[in-house]
Amino acid sequence: MIVITNPFSIENEFQIIQQLFEEGLELLHIRKPTYSEMEMRHFLTNIDEVFYSKIVLHNHHKLVEEFEINRIHFSEKERTNPARFQKPCRYLFSTSIHTIEEFNQLSTEWEYAFLSPVFQSISKPGYKSDLNLLESINVRTNFKTKLVALGGINENNIQIALDSGFDSVALLGSIWLNDNPIQKFIQCQKIVHSY
Repeated sequence: MIVITNPFSIENEFQIIQQLFEEGLELLHIRKPTYSEMEMRHFLTNIDEVFYSKIVLHNHHKLVEEFEINRIHFSEKERTNPARFQKPCRYLFSTSIHTIEEFNQLSTEWEYAFLSPVFQSISKPGYKSDLNLLESINVRTNFKTKLVALGGINENNIQIALDSGFDSVALLGSIWLNDNPIQKFIQCQKIVHSY
C-alpha cells in the first residue's frame, strides 16, 4: 500500500510520516508541487534516512543522488520527455495515467502506475473520472507493470478496487484529511493485507 503526501504542509507532518513508516508503510510518494528545491531538501532532511529506500520523489528528481533515494515518479507529461532518466539505471520508476489504454501501452521500465481517479477524490472535491475505471480495467493487457488505484480510496472501497483487478491502492485524502491518520492507515492496511 502506498501513501502520497498532502501537496501542502500540514501540522505534525513529519511525526505522522515517521509513525506511518513505523506501522509498516511500504512506500511514501512525496508530492509537493509548489516546493522549491531548497524546500524539498529541507523536507527530506526531516525524515529519518533509514526510510529513504521507501521514498518516491515526484519532483526535484536530481535530489535522489544526494539522499540516496532510488525511486522516481513521473507525471504523464514528464513520462514522454526524452530528457528524463532512461533505463537501464539503478532507479525504479512509477508514473500516472488516466485510462487503461494508456496503461496497456506502458513499457516494462515502469514498476507501477497510478490509475486515477477511481472513485470521487477526497482531497479534490468534485474531481472524478468520466469513465468507470473499475469496469475499464477488464481490458487490461499489461501485467508486467503493477496497476495501483488512486482517487477516493478509503476503508470502504479498498476491497472493491482489489476485487476489480487492481494490484494495490494509494491513499492521500483518507490519510491527510483525517483526525487520526495513523488509525486510518492501520485500518486500511489490515484490509490490504487480508486480501
